[in-house]
Amino acid sequence: MTAACLSLTCFSAEAGAQSAQQLPDLVVTADRTSEPISRTGSSISVVSGQTIATHNGGSLVDALRSVPGLDISESGGPGSTTYIRLRGADSGQTLVMIDGIRVNDPTAASGDFDLSMIAPGMIDHVEVLKGPQSALYGSDAIGGVVNIITKKGSGPAQVNLRGEGGSYGTGGGSGALTGSNGPWSYALSGTGQRSDGFSRYGYRIPEIEAKYPNLERDGYDRLGGTARIGYDAGEGVRLEGGVLAAKTNSAYDAASGSFPDTPATATRLLQQVWGRAAVDSFGGILTHTVSVSETHIDRSFDATTYKTNMLPKNTTRTVTDYLADSMAAEYQGNLKLGPAGTLVFGAKAQHETADTYLTKLLPTAVARTGQIAASQDTNALFALWQVPIGERLTVSMGGRIDDVVDVARFETWRTTAAYAIQETGTRLHASAGTGAKAPTLYQLYAPIYGSTGLSPETSFGYDAGVDQALFDGRVTLSATWFGNKFDNLIDFATDA
Repeated sequence: MTAACLSLTCFSAEAGAQSAQQLPDLVVTADRTSEPISRTGSSISVVSGQTIATHNGGSLVDALRSVPGLDISESGGPGSTTYIRLRGADSGQTLVMIDGIRVNDPTAASGDFDLSMIAPGMIDHVEVLKGPQSALYGSDAIGGVVNIITKKGSGPAQVNLRGEGGSYGTGGGSGALTGSNGPWSYALSGTGQRSDGFSRYGYRIPEIEAKYPNLERDGYDRLGGTARIGYDAGEGVRLEGGVLAAKTNSAYDAASGSFPDTPATATRLLQQVWGRAAVDSFGGILTHTVSVSETHIDRSFDATTYKTNMLPKNTTRTVTDYLADSMAAEYQGNLKLGPAGTLVFGAKAQHETADTYLTKLLPTAVARTGQIAASQDTNALFALWQVPIGERLTVSMGGRIDDVVDVARFETWRTTAAYAIQETGTRLHASAGTGAKAPTLYQLYAPIYGSTGLSPETSFGYDAGVDQALFDGRVTLSATWFGNKFDNLIDFATDA
């Protein structure tokens, strides 16, 4: 792989409306702490669980399409590989988190996250933070951050069940038990979907269906579940932990060559476990939070292609396996400074591993062979100072240093401003900052393509906009003007 330096400036505007239900008043992603939306100067959108269920209970994709500035690429119908992009950034330049824990795949070429691995029935809501956010979240947050927040229990026990069915043998269901009892809170959820599907190549395209009259169906099935338990020990001590697992099996087509309708299959497994402890000190003036997590991603692709006919000697069949693990430990302090605002600071250590394998089954069998076996450690320090000026204006300034051991070190910054007019439900907001993305393990160490001399990708971005609430907050109209500039982009180059 070669590193190409490219400068791209994108000026654009985004506008949107969110309606049908009251959106949450508090967000956690914008400034790494729970706060009213009116106080953050960042451009942020919230997609509620009700919106996800209303659009399509079996897929997160349809609900996210309504988010301004977010683009989705899906390689076929439900269950197919799905990537998201924010404000013109690549999918690998968009950080995806689940409950604040990074899930971007270390084995993916660009380090992106396949959204098809998520079962929508697990989700409480999604916060989409736009613009460069590396000053808060480090590498990958060039275009922005998508934080998927799972269900959390509170109040009396509630049971929610949902079932649906449709054409193409499609069916699904989900269930959740949430609530609290004394110092304990709990949320358990499970979901499943399946479909016989249709051919991902050429379905309902008359010219293709006439040429290939017997297109095979490409179906999918998915199972997933979460458990999230919290305990308030009293005296300012709070403990919480969670587990998540989701597995998706889907069929897909080569979509090229003389026989584009092929019996290819993909299996994707996502597993995550995390724990968090928060302790208040000095009467709640300073809160210490320590989080630990482990994420495992296992992807396998069984691909078949044909040459002149479907005889075994003219058939190529390979199985490619991708195994990724990420372990992280993070400390965050929240210091209340009274009239001087709030200081958020902390440190993070992360260890990632990537192992990939190739097995050839046809035309000549070759045993499973390792392709990449690499690991990477990243250590970071960050701080954010948020200051109220009067009753309406809130500004913030923050920065971060990331050290990718033996690869690169980069510094990023971010500043924001928000002006709230409570009487009219208006929020004026603006932000500017830098982003950076370290080269992925694939880009560094892949056979043939890898290059250990790659430098981080970088960006500068800014935005300014207005949010206007209508009908007691049931509808919010938003308009934002933004610009992004990307440098030192990493891409594939083919020798002529």
